[in-house]
Amino acid sequence: MIYNLLHFFFKKLFASTASFASLIGLAVTLRTVGQTFTTFQQLLISGAIIFFLINIYLEYKDSPKIYRKEKDINEYMYSWISRGGRVAIFTRDMTWAKQENIKALLFNKAANNELAIYLPEVTPKISSFLDELESLGAELYQYPELDLVPESRFTIINKDRNDARVAVGRTVNGKHVIEEYDMGGHPVFFLANDITKAIYKHNKLMRGKENAEDAAS
Repeated sequence: MIYNLLHFFFKKLFASTASFASLIGLAVTLRTVGQTFTTFQQLLISGAIIFFLINIYLEYKDSPKIYRKEKDINEYMYSWISRGGRVAIFTRDMTWAKQENIKALLFNKAANNELAIYLPEVTPKISSFLDELESLGAELYQYPELDLVPESRFTIINKDRNDARVAVGRTVNGKHVIEEYDMGGHPVFFLANDITKAIYKHNKLMRGKENAEDAAS
């Protein structure tokens, strides 16, 4: 958290500060020497401060989150998944879900039919955990036939709602970088959503083939 704040400050804040200083400078220029600020000038300064603070918040909200430690990544994931609504997790192996609080959260999501997991295949290391999630109501989609190990990782919250968002994770120079995108705000969201739909269709197709083979045998 502190690292992200400092990173954001040095990378983004100076541009916002320049705009803020320009507005304050305008108000000072309009002030008559030897007199206090007029009501208009006070409103101008107050508006500049409010604009400055809102701009900082929006800049920070949309800036990439950078984490160095697994503990910090897990805290972010817990906070992200906790925001309510249906969750779709596109992952390599789910081994990151080690902490008890994250497991409890996922169990709760599964029990409320609010959890879908997409991964290459279920390995013995995580099979019992995923079996328990599935028994509670989680949807599990895997694609071993594609022989694909994804480099991307993302989690969609509030899936299939107008306020859906996606967090996309990647590794850059040994640091874990997470970027968030709103539905309609960036093509990345629709790409992620299309991937989940494609894997769902693939699973449906494979199950259809398995049923046909069982019926023929």
